[in-house]
Amino acid sequence: MLGGGEGEDDDTSTEIGLVGDTDLTALAGFDTYDAIKLEFDFETTGDLFFNFVFASEEYIDYVNTEFNDVFGLFVDGINIGLVPGTSDPITINTVNPITNSDYYNNNINPSPFDLEYDGFTDVISASILGLGSGTHHMKFVIADGSDAALDAAVFIQAGTFSDTPTPVDPVPIPSTCLLLLSGMLGIVGIKKKFS
Repeated sequence: MLGGGEGEDDDTSTEIGLVGDTDLTALAGFDTYDAIKLEFDFETTGDLFFNFVFASEEYIDYVNTEFNDVFGLFVDGINIGLVPGTSDPITINTVNPITNSDYYNNNINPSPFDLEYDGFTDVISASILGLGSGTHHMKFVIADGSDAALDAAVFIQAGTFSDTPTPVDPVPIPSTCLLLLSGMLGIVGIKKKFS
């Protein structure tokens, strides 16, 4: 999915038959499939920040349809993976060439980025303030909307899991980060560099 393809194959897909995620189904408004999750507990004394990029092969052919791939970043059950300045979750239907287009990057015909996905968001900073000291629970989860075809991914910028915000460049090429892929088994570490 990274490098070489540059959005040339807009049908890249791996269907592995995993169930969806109830939290994401609620965000997408449609059943979800092939959900990939990363969950862990962490300790903090205050604020939390994280930078990420959402990408999908559903772009742009399936914008504003039921094929609404979706990402959630839940802290203690609250989704903080939102379109900046809104309460909208990160989905194909909430960030695209029509809706919240300032945060969208097209990657087809011709492909300007060395990335297979047909479209992706800018680097988005998620945050939650005033968590308070103690142990908290985090869940990163991504899934296909309405069917298991055409993969989506989220790239989590390394070093941004912090109690202070990390500055972001508006247009990324995903970098040294953790990668969650719907439609692919497991979690893969990759090494590249955010612009």
